[in-house]
Amino acid sequence: REGRGMPGTLEEMAAFDAIILSDVPATDVTAQQMSPWRSYIEDLGGGFIMVGGEEQIFDRCRPMLQSVGRSITYLGEAGMGQVCKACNQVAVSCTLLGVCEALALAARNGFNLSRMIEVVKAGAGGSWQLDNLGPKIVKGDMAPGFMIDLILKDLGIVQELADASKL
Repeated sequence: REGRGMPGTLEEMAAFDAIILSDVPATDVTAQQMSPWRSYIEDLGGGFIMVGGEEQIFDRCRPMLQSVGRSITYLGEAGMGQVCKACNQVAVSCTLLGVCEALALAARNGFNLSRMIEVVKAGAGGSWQLDNLGPKIVKGDMAPGFMIDLILKDLGIVQELADASKL
């Protein structure tokens, strides 16, 4: 961007008449290429795509997006896809942290970890992370499903958004 004459913000990019701008962040699409849970994501039919931009552009692009995503959602003006993706990453990161803390607490107190998962997932503490990642963690399978550098990048975007929102 900088030094190459490229605009740096969505607003600056949108000012170029020849550019059609939409933001199209996705979840589970990148994971499809690198994840040990690839078959799970393939079973879902792809990832979850959040789109911000002009609705008529979204409508024109929908067939292409449907070829890679199972859930494609139009969210309004450019930037709203990124906002929704940031919210997703906060929820996913905090939920996985909670799963790890719950497993550590159960282990420290001698509680059967598989039993804890079975009981907790049936109530309000249940989540995709607990149901799918909890048993892998209990078995000692620490293979990454999402690379740490990518979540750090996403959480950096979350921090920038929170700062810009004065949160």
